Amino acid sequence: MDSKKIIIIILGAVIFILINYLLLDEFLENQDAKIDDAFINGFQEGFDQILIALYDELDDCNTTIITVGNLTRYVVDASCVSDLNP
Repeated sequence: MDSKKIIIIILGAVIFILINYLLLDEFLENQDAKIDDAFINGFQEGFDQILIALYDELDDCNTTIITVGNLTRYVVDASCVSDLNP
């Protein structure tokens, strides 16, 4: 083989590898963005559900307990505090 054919083959291989790398990089970035969106949407949905459950729990001036790890808090609706302590 003469040197021009070898150079053309090498350049073709480099261009092929470069194009595949760029396409793979773009694909992985899109996958990461989709995963990030799913995580954010899931977090927001869970947060909304917890707030709705807390609101429902406190609806009739009931107190409720929130526990996170080893921390516990009793929660009451502020509008009901005057009803609890006349």
